[in-house]
Amino acid sequence: MGPEKTLSVFMALVVTLDSYRTNLTQKQLAVFRNTSQSTISRVMRRIESVLADTLNEVHAPLEEFHGRVTLVDGVLIPTGNRRDQHGLYSGKHRRYGVRLQLTTDLRGNLLACSEIFPGATHDLTVFRHSSLHETLNHANTIGDLGYLGSAVTQPTKTPKNGKLDHDREKTNTTIAFLRYPIERAIAHLKNWNILASRYRRPLVHLQRILHIITGLRRLQETW
Repeated sequence: MGPEKTLSVFMALVVTLDSYRTNLTQKQLAVFRNTSQSTISRVMRRIESVLADTLNEVHAPLEEFHGRVTLVDGVLIPTGNRRDQHGLYSGKHRRYGVRLQLTTDLRGNLLACSEIFPGATHDLTVFRHSSLHETLNHANTIGDLGYLGSAVTQPTKTPKNGKLDHDREKTNTTIAFLRYPIERAIAHLKNWNILASRYRRPLVHLQRILHIITGLRRLQETW
């Protein structure tokens, strides 16, 4: 192997975004760039700090969304089992991870994501303890059955051994149709494999990574 390569600012940006898109380990990225893992780790920390600060400008204040009709849904980011972290196992998804809440407008344009919570936390609990709970207008927010017990607009649950009347079935169909854009938005976020396959890095870094990825998405939507 030849001498270790240093990375330009541009290449450091490419490597950082590559790590998000592919979820390759820092060791693998170092091999591809003919450099060391410590160099990859160092430049990624620096680039992430700059990216997070720069993308603050495209993240609108949550207060701007209070009067708008919004969609909300929960997202699980797989993390694998971690000995130093408790409550990560999600019985709903049958895997270890962390949960967050995502909100979009009716066209599926990303508005914001919440703080992260252990995967065992119920969607409604995450919502109630997140920053979104205080800023979204619940009466103008559409969710799924995971928000039963809240003021969020939601479908009617089919009774056990029963069925819904025609009007409620029609309302449920309409709600499902209106919610499709947020499902598409979540699918777009999961194109970043760091959020779709097992997240390997320390959880303390994940909130900043989410801030960067959602910021890039908002930038793309408003460009």
